[in-house]
Amino acid sequence: MKFDRNTIIGFVILAALFFGYFFYTNKEQSKYRKQKAIEDSIALSKLPKPDTALLHKDSMNAVVVNQEVKAGDFKTAVSDSERIVYAGNDLLRIAFTTKGGQPKWVELKNFKGPDSQFVKLAASDFDKIGYTINTGGGNSASTTDLNFQQVDSVKNADKSTTVSFTLLASDTSGSRITHRYTIRQDNYMIDFDIEMKGANHLLEQGLVNLNWQYSAGQQESDVSFEKSNTQVGYVMDGDFDYHSIGRKSGKEFSKSVKWLGVRQRFFFTALVAKSNFTSGKINWEIPPDSEKKILKSTAAMKLQATAGTTTTIPLSIYYGPSDFHTLKKYNLSFEKLINLGQGMYSFVRPINRYLIMPVFDLMKK
Repeated sequence: MKFDRNTIIGFVILAALFFGYFFYTNKEQSKYRKQKAIEDSIALSKLPKPDTALLHKDSMNAVVVNQEVKAGDFKTAVSDSERIVYAGNDLLRIAFTTKGGQPKWVELKNFKGPDSQFVKLAASDFDKIGYTINTGGGNSASTTDLNFQQVDSVKNADKSTTVSFTLLASDTSGSRITHRYTIRQDNYMIDFDIEMKGANHLLEQGLVNLNWQYSAGQQESDVSFEKSNTQVGYVMDGDFDYHSIGRKSGKEFSKSVKWLGVRQRFFFTALVAKSNFTSGKINWEIPPDSEKKILKSTAAMKLQATAGTTTTIPLSIYYGPSDFHTLKKYNLSFEKLINLGQGMYSFVRPINRYLIMPVFDLMKK
């Protein structure tokens, strides 16, 4: 098809008009959008500002209400304030918290770390020991979230100290839970008894699902070397075994377990069930070096309570040095963790802080 000159000129003019229309329309729309944004911004600035303090308060109130619902018959334990209770002996100083009726941290009086401060074990917010209980109305809560309102401390005839934390139900059932800790002279082992009244209502099928979270803090200047010399140990079905933390990340227990613990080169923490755990598992992770933690472990262990409304579950916790002679006297195979070819540090005696401090000083250099 052939077009004459006038036709071509007409097409060109039409195209110019078309593009000119779109250019003008787009420009006007852009001006309108800018003006609308200014007007909206001015209108928004005139609106009353939200009360952030009130919003935070409402959020906190919602959390408390949710915790009270979960706490059920123990809801008064949610509103109570946390208190810290101190106890100890010549070797240990322990800070207990009423929240969960558990240790908050343990200080070893005969050992200082690279920072020249006394070594503390189980001293982070991650560290917890507790279990879930039925709180009534189909609700349940962890004891770590409940404040044990009643605190008692007694000096015994053998010079030991017993600190008790009791959680009382707010209804007429008379249910209560007591965590009783006994600290004996010249001893790194702390007796920990869980006593329950109304256990048949508090527990499902008489099982205590104990959750123990433990973080091993950095104690040496070379964190990578310390991680390579840290193990998780246990006695299952009467046999001792262990795992280096870098070669495995967990262990399941299908048979009874006497104890399980975390051993660094200098220090050791273990949870002991005097009547044995029936089964369970422990998992751990190795945090980045920047956290100054060697590992974070979580153990979920099962304990069978004795039948009846009242029951006592006897446990103990060791917080102390990983010294062969110290560990051997407990007759629990703790000392087998030392016979792993870990070098001269296995022979450092713990009873004199001035003996171990030069070793830390060498590591700092």
